Amino acid sequence: MDIITTDNSFKGISTNTYLDIEKFCFYSSFSHMLSTLMPISDELMTTVGIFSIATGLAYLSMNLFHVIDYTREIKQIKYLYQEFITNYNKLNRIFNLNDPVEINAMFSYLVSEGYLSTGKKFNFSDQHSRDMKAIMGANVMTGSAVCRHISAMLTDILNDYNIEAASVGVLSGKCHPYIRSSEEPKYTREELLNLLHANVLDEKIIKAIATVLEELDVNSLDFEIKTEKEKNIFKKTFGNHAITYAYMDGKSYYLDPTNDTIYRPVAGVLTDFEYNVALKNGGSAKFNDRARYVNMKKRINQNHPTLDIESQKKFRTETLDTCKNNTDIFENFYKENEELYKETSNLVLSLKRNRSVLSKK
Repeated sequence: MDIITTDNSFKGISTNTYLDIEKFCFYSSFSHMLSTLMPISDELMTTVGIFSIATGLAYLSMNLFHVIDYTREIKQIKYLYQEFITNYNKLNRIFNLNDPVEINAMFSYLVSEGYLSTGKKFNFSDQHSRDMKAIMGANVMTGSAVCRHISAMLTDILNDYNIEAASVGVLSGKCHPYIRSSEEPKYTREELLNLLHANVLDEKIIKAIATVLEELDVNSLDFEIKTEKEKNIFKKTFGNHAITYAYMDGKSYYLDPTNDTIYRPVAGVLTDFEYNVALKNGGSAKFNDRARYVNMKKRINQNHPTLDIESQKKFRTETLDTCKNNTDIFENFYKENEELYKETSNLVLSLKRNRSVLSKK
């Protein structure tokens, strides 16, 4: 594929030049603070102060109006990336995948098998990532990406497929279920087992908890899901992982394409009984434009139900079977998009790095 760089839509300032200007404005905004430590005249101090305010306002305006989205390479990447998203959703239609669970299952499979990356190889790493919001998902096509890039691509696929979706920053930690006897009746054995069967896919987990229940010589139980604590205050604020929230037909879906799992609300916690996740506004705001972020918060606060566990299990199992039986279609898809991957990857990697607040996971 050959990008028509002479097209007017791809003209404009280089993205790397823009990044240099943005960095200059950011650091220059602190110049007045530094000047107070130096023996300079009042007139020069005033000049430095005005310069500091001007560059600070310039930096804020650049980010407020997303100026980077209109730079040359970003526009090129967005054009190619949208072409890929359009091509990808043809696969969803070929296999008649309509539920977010099905779409998540096939997407996770294709990412891990390298079908969506240049060289048909995928490495879970952010060593070479370029974390600009407008092209976050395009990092997957370079063959090196982590959760925030993977969830962003799934989010873009779902929205293009007319399913409401948003990337969500979460604080993830190991799940620790606690069961103890309780003087106040909260759950009977039967109620607790029914709760687990309605929300846990892994039969081993259900059997392990059932064994514990048999050892407790009481029928009034307290059940709590605790999360392994995160010590890093920055991660506690913004999150350490990213997933995709989707809404369709009155139901909420908390999809984790990186780990090929789905979280469900159980006893006040979003969990898959291996990991728990807590939604973080700081990370979520970073990944979405304002309209999408506000809509996502509204949907989540409405406490919509999730898909029943049996349908979730059925959709996922059937989709993975379909994937394994149709690798020839995926091989053709890769060949048809191979040049698109290379072109996009080269453009993404030509940009200077702009690190994310989320660590890789």
